[in-house]
Amino acid sequence: MKRLVLAIACGLIAVSCSGGPALSVSVISTINTIGTGQQRILVELRDADGVPITVPDGPVATLRDENGSPLGTDTGELAWIVPDEEAAYAFVFDIPQAETYQLTVDGGELGESGPAGFVTVERTVQLGVGESVPEVGGQPVPGPAIVVFASPRHCPSRSCLPMLEQAQAAADASPEVGLVGVDVFANPDAEDKADLVLSPDVQAWMLPSQPWLYLIDGSGRVSALFEGAVADTELDVAIAELTG
Repeated sequence: MKRLVLAIACGLIAVSCSGGPALSVSVISTINTIGTGQQRILVELRDADGVPITVPDGPVATLRDENGSPLGTDTGELAWIVPDEEAAYAFVFDIPQAETYQLTVDGGELGESGPAGFVTVERTVQLGVGESVPEVGGQPVPGPAIVVFASPRHCPSRSCLPMLEQAQAAADASPEVGLVGVDVFANPDAEDKADLVLSPDVQAWMLPSQPWLYLIDGSGRVSALFEGAVADTELDVAIAELTG
């Protein structure tokens, strides 16, 4: 079975997960999924005991080059991995070129973390915005639509079912937008994980992890995409742009 990794895990892309005594940051976007240009970077914050935390007023991240020079800042968007239990933050930065970068996060009273390092690439492994999407289940995706790739039964974290439920709620609130759920495994009923086989759809979409949420426009092209966790506000804005 081709290996499928999960986005929600410290160290998949982070060069360093260590920070100050009160706050540490981990970049949890999967390796080779952050390209150049405007990019969404998903991080997890932890306290001194390694417990995931939220920052009431929203953390502010600074993108830095490999030498530590600042390149820009952004306030994080809270994206629940598990509602009200485990959180991530999404930051959006303009990545000038493919190389190594650093990220530090100001957590207010908790102080500043980091740096955590990550590497960007010229060509990401997954389909990106503006690209035409393959079929799902042998049929074209009837956009506008939300497409979610997740396997709740075999998800290496608790993030798959919450993303599916979030997508369902978003589709219910926007009747003009369809919803397509795709299990990442062709045989999700397998009892032994060693017997699992990746779905041909996952391979065609070139997904390196789960879960992923895609928005597809009426011409069958990617309008937006989110890995691991997505904030309700992020999804609402993306759907408004899709249907507007």
